[in-house]
Amino acid sequence: HEKLINNQIDIAITSNAYPKDDRIGRLFICSEPNVIVAPKGTGMKSINGTYSWQSLKACGLPFARYTSNTASAQQSLELLSAYIHEDLPKRYEVDTHSLLFELIKGGKAWTIAQPLALLGENESLLEMLDVLPLPSTGPNRSIWVLYPEHESLGWHVRLRDICRKMIEHDLLPKIIGHIPWLESQYHFDTAE
Repeated sequence: HEKLINNQIDIAITSNAYPKDDRIGRLFICSEPNVIVAPKGTGMKSINGTYSWQSLKACGLPFARYTSNTASAQQSLELLSAYIHEDLPKRYEVDTHSLLFELIKGGKAWTIAQPLALLGENESLLEMLDVLPLPSTGPNRSIWVLYPEHESLGWHVRLRDICRKMIEHDLLPKIIGHIPWLESQYHFDTAE
């Protein structure tokens, strides 16, 4: 945000929900769901096939999250605090997707993440982990193009359109091929 205002960078693609600032323009790319990612076959599913917040809390596995200085950590902690008003079992803090997903694949933890993060790390992870909807409706992660407001929109709009096309036509089919229920969870028209 500050780097854009101070002309240190020309553009940012981010999932951070920065406060409204008249000096920063925003173009919405898409939104994607937050999902529960757990070790394959952990048995944390309830009878109806979904997790409950209480079953996650009592599953015996610690919650793993990104270090607190990342947007993903802030989003997952805000989401959890809205539903679980007590501390979770011992938790891990990691600073990379690869370490986070290796912990989960190894049966050591569970987390809240986004499907694009799983795909970005390794498409085969989509088969090695349980990826399930949140137990209750939660906020989606929105992805934005941010730019200094005083600049022309031409190339920023083109960049947004390229990002949308890549996600919608290249990445999303790979995700849906492994996790079909996610098809209706991505939105490209308006921010949620």
